[in-house]
Amino acid sequence: MRLVDSTLREGLQSDTRPVDSARKLDIAALLAAFGVDCIEVGNPVSSERARADARRLAGLDLGSTRVLAHVRCHPEDIRAAVDTGVDGLNLFIPCSPLLRHASLGRSLDELIEIAVGALELARALRPELELRITPEDSFRTPVPELERFCGAVTSRVRVDRVGLADTVGVAHPRAVEARFARLRQRFDLDLEFHGHNDTGCAVANALLAREAGATHVDVTVLGLGERNGITALEGFVAALLVHDPDAVHGRLRLELLPLLTRAVADAFGVEIPRNSCLVGANSFAHKAGVHTNAMLRDRRSYEFVDPQLMGVERRLLAGHEMTGASVLGARAQALGLDLSPEQLRRLAASVRTSASHGALASETIDELLLASVCAPERAQGL
Repeated sequence: MRLVDSTLREGLQSDTRPVDSARKLDIAALLAAFGVDCIEVGNPVSSERARADARRLAGLDLGSTRVLAHVRCHPEDIRAAVDTGVDGLNLFIPCSPLLRHASLGRSLDELIEIAVGALELARALRPELELRITPEDSFRTPVPELERFCGAVTSRVRVDRVGLADTVGVAHPRAVEARFARLRQRFDLDLEFHGHNDTGCAVANALLAREAGATHVDVTVLGLGERNGITALEGFVAALLVHDPDAVHGRLRLELLPLLTRAVADAFGVEIPRNSCLVGANSFAHKAGVHTNAMLRDRRSYEFVDPQLMGVERRLLAGHEMTGASVLGARAQALGLDLSPEQLRRLAASVRTSASHGALASETIDELLLASVCAPERAQGL
């Protein structure tokens, strides 16, 4: 499996503030250190700044991580991208009947000729380029037309892989699985998945695409991108940790994930959602009494991965209206206090009553535990 991170291309199409060039370089360095295989950048013809940034990013020492430019099948796009020194081109062209009519007004046969010409030009300009061609809106393209496009193009020019794009984010996970399995059976080439999250299925779609034969998966940090974004890097990594941990351990530096997400959030001017997989503030926070009680006995009871792998801490919340005696007992033990089960039960009841008007700070909980030892009547009377 190869991770193609598109934060510095697709992510920039989200409704966020502009990202300056220096921060783009910092993000690229973090992505490479984290372990992504490819970094996708925007079309160099879109602006002089985009061209200059692509050149700077292509000139970075990113180890084995490759820099790829996302371009249309236009000669000027291809020439401009090759001139920046990127390692490869991710070419795309509308393919579904709806999109090819709305975007270019061309027939499928005409689009095949345009794609072949674009790929031949790229090969002529620099034969060693890594080339991907994506028939855009692949999952609203009838399967026979999709297969005809892939077969016609790859039989006439050498490409490194074909990308399938759920451009509108409407594909069902099982449909993604079936389409990748069919193309894997028909063609001997690498396949890439690019999935938008308009129906909330991007991570599931990416996972099933990979299981059905996709060799490359497109992601962005925090799922940033056009409209509802695409497959979130942290969400996809979380899914792999459950379903295929060998694809993660030893390949990705998980301890860098919080730093990477913070850098992207700061650069783009967005907040990290509290429920973001692995890195959100709530990812390893446990509140309900039955949860904290089980967690104190075995952390695997309500966690599928150890937060220490990401360099973050588990939080067992105590100052709320659902708190239980066990979590207060664990905190008392950490403070070196010896409270009886009955004392802890009474204190938990008192905390639940007080917290119904608002959560109690951890300092307040510590004070109550100390008071339970030194002045029990004051603690129970809070």
